[in-house]
Amino acid sequence: MAAANDDGAFTGGANKAAPTALFRSAPDSAAQRHLIAAIAFLAIGALFVLFASVKLAFPTVFDQAAFAGYARLRPMALNLLVHGFGFLLITSISYYLLPRLTGTRLPFESIANANLFVAAGAVAVGVVLVGAGVNTGNDLAEFPLWLDVIFFLSTLVPAVVVTMAIIKRRENTIYPSLAFLAAAQLIYPWLYLVGNLWRLAGVGMQLQNTFMVGGLVTVVLPAGAIAGIYYLVPKDADRPLYSRQLAMAGFWTLLFTGLASGQTRFAGGPSPDWLDTVGAVLSLGLLVTALTVAANVWYTIEGAWEKVQGSPALRLTVAGVAMHLAVTILLAVQGFRAVAAIVGLTIWYDALLIATMLGSMTLLAAGFAYHAYPRMSGRDVYSGSAADRHLKLTLWGIGLASAAGVLTSLVIGMTWTSNVVSGAATNFGDGFITSMGGVRTLLTLNTLPMLVGVLGALMFALNFSRTVTTGGITTSEVLTEPENE
Repeated sequence: MAAANDDGAFTGGANKAAPTALFRSAPDSAAQRHLIAAIAFLAIGALFVLFASVKLAFPTVFDQAAFAGYARLRPMALNLLVHGFGFLLITSISYYLLPRLTGTRLPFESIANANLFVAAGAVAVGVVLVGAGVNTGNDLAEFPLWLDVIFFLSTLVPAVVVTMAIIKRRENTIYPSLAFLAAAQLIYPWLYLVGNLWRLAGVGMQLQNTFMVGGLVTVVLPAGAIAGIYYLVPKDADRPLYSRQLAMAGFWTLLFTGLASGQTRFAGGPSPDWLDTVGAVLSLGLLVTALTVAANVWYTIEGAWEKVQGSPALRLTVAGVAMHLAVTILLAVQGFRAVAAIVGLTIWYDALLIATMLGSMTLLAAGFAYHAYPRMSGRDVYSGSAADRHLKLTLWGIGLASAAGVLTSLVIGMTWTSNVVSGAATNFGDGFITSMGGVRTLLTLNTLPMLVGVLGALMFALNFSRTVTTGGITTSEVLTEPENE
């Protein structure tokens, strides 16, 4: 494999067509397939998010269909977006970057291709079972044990591929992208194991689940996306990364503080007070990492902003970084007791989950797809204008929907607090219905921007599918074998 240069790039050429065989071993075939599958899961997951939003605003809609209940739509949507879209996306990013950052061919490419069908099949079966009522009741841990084992084993394959690629690397430099993707792939199976393959009791189960969910959504998936950011931005801006030291500072901060951030979701709950304090303080590490990424992107592009105008991938990536920073600010403050006393047990966290998965992660996925897929397949982006429409629909739709969710949470929390202080109403039984009546309008209004945001995700999926099938011919990269192999 040709050695990587300063930003890990190989020389271009003409690559092979998209893979068709199950056990394909052609260079970049696993990365292409995982990317296609990830975007398919995104489109389906976005529709389920919309259905869940409508159900929350109008509880009587389809009330005779058990599978259409909010208690089933919400976990179906989360599993599609996190275990389906999120996991396959960071795996595609890893498989694309590894040869370019290590200077060696991707190990076990044929096995990686076959494993895609195992992982995607496990998620698909799991979502169907959740819709049928087979549900443990824990976020992102709803699958039955036998299916947990299958999906867990499928998450080990990218971890092994990453490990072997690093061991066999010919490029001595450890790029920030390589550090972030390695952390994402190695931590994912560990978190899934902790959250799914055994069950603690009582408060322990809640702590176990929040540790896994927080780790996946705020550490693992962003780490995989950041790996793509630190590779893509220097390439498309044609400028070296502003500061590797700053990038690595963000990496170590995320690694050693971010995993404890999940506890902030239930600050003030049944967990020990000291754990709430530790989680709130360490969650600030998420903000530090987001700031280092934003600063690195800003100063890397500084003086070359005309490149952003000419690159859909760069525009979407910059927008994704900005939205990631905004969401992280809200995630970082939610664990402090003054905030948790208001927004705890509201839809605050769900609003931020949607902003992460359908907002920042989707924009970053689009940026990566429009950068990487043409270089892998030789097919150009089908429509740059469709990419811009997706960007606008996501910023306005998901941005406003998330803001509405945050506002609704504040109204709910302050209503509950005032009821307790004034005794105007109880927060259970008929009093709960009374106190919630005031936010019904906000929940109803939330469905419109959610529809806009989901249309943006569907537009991205459609534009990408047309890129795969009918995109114009463009120059692609050839990953050459080393002479001694």
